[in-house]
Amino acid sequence: MFVGREREQHELARVATALTEGHSGSLVVRGPAGIGKSALLQHLRHALKPEATVLTAIGVESETELSFAALHQLLLPLLPDVDRLPPPQGAALRAAFGLQSAPADRFLVALAALTLLSEASQSGPVLLLIDDAQWLDTSSTDALLFVARRLGEEAVGIVFAVREGSRPFSAPGLPELRVGPLDTAAARALLTHHLPEAAPAIRDRLLREADGNPLALAELPRALSRPQLDGAAVLPEELPLTERLQRLYRHRVNGLLTRPGNALVLAATEGDGDLAVVLRAAEDTDRAMDELGAAESAGLLDLDQQRLRFRHPLVRSAFYQGTPLSGRRAAHIALAEALDPGDDRHVWHRAAAAMGPDAQVCHLLAELADRVRGSGGVATATKALRRAADLAPSNGLRARLLIDAADCAWTAAEAGQAHALLTEAEPLADQPALRARLMQVRGAIAHASSDPSRACATLLEGAALVQDTDPHLARESLAMAARSAWVADDPGRLAHIAGVLDELAAADTTAVAGTTAAAEAAGAEAAAARGARDAFGCHLRYLSGLAADSTTAPTPASADGDGCGGDGGDGGGDGDGGCGGDGGDGGDGDGGCGGDGDGGDGDGGGGADVRGARIPETWLDPDDPHPWVWPPTFLPHLLNATLPWRDDLERAVDTLRRHGAIGALPMSLAPLVALQLVTGPWPDATANGSEALTLARETGQLGAASHLRAMLAWMAAAQGDSARCLRLARESLDVAVPRRIASAVTLAHWALGLNGLAERRPAHAAQVLGEVCAPGGSAEHFMLRRLVLPDYVEATTRAGQHQRAEKAMRRLGGPQAHDGPHLLAARLRCQALLAQGDRAEELFTAALDKADTSPFETGRTRLLYGERLRRDRRIKLAREQLRLAEIQLRRIGARPWAQLARMELAAAGDRSAQAAAPARTSDHPTLTAREQQVVRLAAQGLSNGEIGARLFLSPRTVGYHLYKAFPKLGVASRAQLLGMAFDEGR
Repeated sequence: MFVGREREQHELARVATALTEGHSGSLVVRGPAGIGKSALLQHLRHALKPEATVLTAIGVESETELSFAALHQLLLPLLPDVDRLPPPQGAALRAAFGLQSAPADRFLVALAALTLLSEASQSGPVLLLIDDAQWLDTSSTDALLFVARRLGEEAVGIVFAVREGSRPFSAPGLPELRVGPLDTAAARALLTHHLPEAAPAIRDRLLREADGNPLALAELPRALSRPQLDGAAVLPEELPLTERLQRLYRHRVNGLLTRPGNALVLAATEGDGDLAVVLRAAEDTDRAMDELGAAESAGLLDLDQQRLRFRHPLVRSAFYQGTPLSGRRAAHIALAEALDPGDDRHVWHRAAAAMGPDAQVCHLLAELADRVRGSGGVATATKALRRAADLAPSNGLRARLLIDAADCAWTAAEAGQAHALLTEAEPLADQPALRARLMQVRGAIAHASSDPSRACATLLEGAALVQDTDPHLARESLAMAARSAWVADDPGRLAHIAGVLDELAAADTTAVAGTTAAAEAAGAEAAAARGARDAFGCHLRYLSGLAADSTTAPTPASADGDGCGGDGGDGGGDGDGGCGGDGGDGGDGDGGCGGDGDGGDGDGGGGADVRGARIPETWLDPDDPHPWVWPPTFLPHLLNATLPWRDDLERAVDTLRRHGAIGALPMSLAPLVALQLVTGPWPDATANGSEALTLARETGQLGAASHLRAMLAWMAAAQGDSARCLRLARESLDVAVPRRIASAVTLAHWALGLNGLAERRPAHAAQVLGEVCAPGGSAEHFMLRRLVLPDYVEATTRAGQHQRAEKAMRRLGGPQAHDGPHLLAARLRCQALLAQGDRAEELFTAALDKADTSPFETGRTRLLYGERLRRDRRIKLAREQLRLAEIQLRRIGARPWAQLARMELAAAGDRSAQAAAPARTSDHPTLTAREQQVVRLAAQGLSNGEIGARLFLSPRTVGYHLYKAFPKLGVASRAQLLGMAFDEGR
């Protein structure tokens, strides 16, 4: 009987209506045990029948460690359709369900589930009902939440029922329904239905004790004798309620637990409902069936030929918890013996039965952890390693397992759990290698939780412990420390990293000199590895050299390259107005680390010329990217490396997408977005940045989210969306300032300053950017300030603050060995703003020659040059530059600057300028960020399924985005997209 619950029924009707109208719907139903969550799910199920396909699953406590167990239970009816999935998705799903031997990446599994459900919904609504979701295994939970967040126009609904007071179940972003007690009228009606002949006083007492809990109202009368119900016998002093409801079940259970080894204990311990396993574990099959049949007759469970199911999880818990420890242990042993040794459940039951150190079970758990981690079950691996540590026969092994468990927990975004595991391991880790590994994980956690300074110190301490014994671990820790030092604005520590790397390189050289001829003949592979390490160290030492440059007064670069690179170009040039000279054109320099370096200044304090170099494979292996050791986000901007590094990063991100490595995407998309801000295309930068920000929020990556917000704020400012810029920058600073994420603070100020320029408020822009470029500014960063300097100089000169501009140029604007064309062009433009007459024209012309990799900077340079020419009354030349500026700035969507160019053209007497202002600032300005991504991939000839696999969307959602985009593009089919040009402006 279903009574009351009008509010709850309204919410369920919302989901049902969405499904019948072809839309998706999701809901998390929360409430205490017995409150009626299961009844609500059944109500929704009956409301949608027979139109909907209903898929059900029930979480089981003992299966929380079994990867994808609940997902398998849920998708079992759809398994015949797996062959129609894209091959990588089908293979991942089969591997997850044990149907083939292969790694099962958890994100490809989730994408496969999304595709499978989307395809099933084409023939009618699909409803997923998940009861006791708090007991779902983590892999299934992640996959289902992934699906729920990405459902769009599919007729797929997902409803989770979660018991409060048990294991936590977090579903951020999904609507929730809190189910409370029944009101008095509904509770009385329900009790009357169950107990129509009870005495009024007894009924009133039951109503008070039940307090609106439907399960208690249904079950409490069954615990009472007939005389008690009739009022002929005294009721107990207190009736079971809430937690005492467990005792009620135990009271009913005890009558069926007539002997040790009872089949009901086995069934409760097995937990999966696998009747065959329970019967194999039983001593007497016939007797076991009798015991199960008695429980079925008592209304405690349901049986069929293959499965058994307890009517309520509390019933199963009562059987299990009501059994003494010795009985539970015996049940685990019997079940382990009934299962194949290759079955993960066999290992878990053996682990549950172990009472002390057990080397064999410890080894089995460690193997299980390796296996499930490779198939995406990181949370399960954490639990396996945690239990293996409990059973480890030695402290050293226990420490290693705890550290590995912490690493898994951190990978699964469980930083708190990882910290607790490391704290437990610390007193046991008495060997340098163990302590170094512990500090590496601890440093990674600190960086992820946005404490870069502490992360750097921890990583350096760990690297020092193994510098002589494990150079590979030391280098990896140093790479991580370099990223943290960059984020924390700590050039001193970067200089220290350079020294340590020099020591490691010297040790490698000594080792090579001492090898025999035979060893050298057999050491080609080792030599190749040394070459990769040299390239790795080259970039790290170069980064540290940049830090050293930043702490000394700028000096002209020497002509000779050094370190990893070859010869640089000729540096120097003539100074102008005390603001630094123009770097001369250099010859070609060997990049040293791969790729050809462009011309420019020779090597200065950096000790290595890596301008134009590609990222060495030690930092970026396209087949196995590890973004946590990649170079800092904006490093390529300081080198002649934006285009080659962009290409490498695009390939790496594509690899991560194919692997389904969604957790690594925020930190890998961030440097790609930073490069696309300079090189374009801007729509890609916006789309990638928005996607990365969403993923960073979902996975708790506060540092990445703060940087991404700042970069998106910069993009909003460049495009003239002031409100969006201010909101994103404020959100970035709210996170970055208290956590001392210095680089994000700098980027947010840069965005706010650029917004001031876009709004033609140069004095305000100068004030904001002065926090980055002026000595002692609150947002100063030792290297990023060089990227901000051109905007600061423009703001101060437009505000008439020429002395401040000249002071900043003397301090930061001198030629540096590491300047590639991007910075060279910016410096030349700054000098041009402060110069007069023919010298200004020479500098503007030189800047335009250098800035070809950045459409935005080229357009702005032409705009400033045209303004100067107009003021100097050279109208014809001014119009030429201003027209080129307006076209380029309008094309890329830089609305404020394109508008300013039109105003300057009008002031120069160009009457066509006012009419040239288009209604749209780019060819497809109304496309959303997601539509931009989908359309670009469709234009490359990818199918909806292939696009969905790249972007973690269902094929139907891809089709929906194309349907919305076609009218905006003026096309009628995807065939018209093929070959469509999408340059920097689209």
